[in-house]
Amino acid sequence: MKIIMGGGLTGLAASYQLSNNSVPSLILERGSILGGLARTFNSGGFRYDLGGHRLLTSNRWVEQLFRELLGDHLLEVERKSQILLNGRYFHYPLRPLNAIRGFGTATSLKILKDFLTEKTRGLYHQRPNLSLQDWVTSNFGRSLFEIYFRDYSEKVWGIGCNQISSEWVAKRIQGISLWKAIRTAITRMRKPQELTLSDRFYYPLEGIGELPRAILKATPHARLEINTEVVEIYHSERRITGLTVMTPGGLRRVKGSGYISTIPVTTLLRSLRPVPPEEIMNEAREVKYRDLIVVVVMLRQDRVTDLNWLYIPQKTVPFGRIHEPGNWSPIMSPPGKTHLVVEYFTSRGEDLWEMSDWALESLTTYHLEKLGIINSKNVIGTETRRVSHAYPVFDLDYKKRMRKITTYLSGFHNLILAGRTGGFEYLNMDEAILSGIAAAERLVGLPHGESTINITDHLIPRGEEIRL
Repeated sequence: MKIIMGGGLTGLAASYQLSNNSVPSLILERGSILGGLARTFNSGGFRYDLGGHRLLTSNRWVEQLFRELLGDHLLEVERKSQILLNGRYFHYPLRPLNAIRGFGTATSLKILKDFLTEKTRGLYHQRPNLSLQDWVTSNFGRSLFEIYFRDYSEKVWGIGCNQISSEWVAKRIQGISLWKAIRTAITRMRKPQELTLSDRFYYPLEGIGELPRAILKATPHARLEINTEVVEIYHSERRITGLTVMTPGGLRRVKGSGYISTIPVTTLLRSLRPVPPEEIMNEAREVKYRDLIVVVVMLRQDRVTDLNWLYIPQKTVPFGRIHEPGNWSPIMSPPGKTHLVVEYFTSRGEDLWEMSDWALESLTTYHLEKLGIINSKNVIGTETRRVSHAYPVFDLDYKKRMRKITTYLSGFHNLILAGRTGGFEYLNMDEAILSGIAAAERLVGLPHGESTINITDHLIPRGEEIRL
């Protein structure tokens, strides 16, 4: 029996692959609903995810898996995103003519001048792009960094842009540059590998939570236990020997021959018995995750926007992103009604996290009306969800810390870290699935004694790049 800690997409994908090889597994999920961030809730017919999560992949195997699991419930959705900045709407990715109209000629010329200055400087002096600030400035110029990227990024991560690793932003908005935006506007061309710029994406009819349910349904050799939290992890002679879990019925012991951890790496380390060396625990205390709050505002009207996402960078507005589920799937809202999912990026202990649900919902409604997005008279209900450890925080020193931590954990021969929170990696949904697949194959396929740590390589060939 293989034990999988965490019932998000990575853990479910690992169980799926183990089942394909007739290997039984037990999935331990702390929450009451499987899926991790890929969960969908239903409040009186208003379905919503924990933020907008699209399915986008360049991997033919993953695309085929989506099709097999979801069938005719796999929708193809046209992407439309905008930025609301100082009362004006801008297309995202940026379109030069739209930007000129929004910023004005003088500001647009300054943006272009700064961009050309950076590119010219780069021809003669290559500076290392260590931080998000370095990367964005070199790719977009100083003006655009200050107008949009700085405030939005600091709102998301809670630290200064000069403290955020450039590796995250380089991957998250890969393929985007001001020159490419200009070229696209002129030629209407796209490169297939620039997936974050895709015009279309996949989405399940019943919300993103339909995907993890479909994976579990296709996994006959797995058993799922919800409301089951790992509290202690025992080890001896470089092997994990068992767990203690907290269930609604109390504490109990769980044992398996191999273990895949998709839970936060900090939680994993704190649960180990005997405890790790103090040097490792000191590093773990500096590893940070960002938390998420979503506030759902339900409205008595057909539609508010025609957008998938609306980004709000300005710091005078406490939330950062909005999506309208009815624009993703037609069954997400009751007939004649709609709802907005509003995302707050925060951390435990911060004022936003400590606010009551009622206060957050009132704050959300107030700002949405102040921005001109809704009329509060149309609000017929609100709901709040909080998600801890939603996103790893990639500061400038995260790699150094994680190198020490993973070196220590690689000593346990029957333990694999996988996924976004477990492996402390920025993974899109297709990569999270591939991470689980790879972890399962490593767990059952490697000779005894070989390290099976921090699996993020795609063992399944990517094949021909596709445009979704």
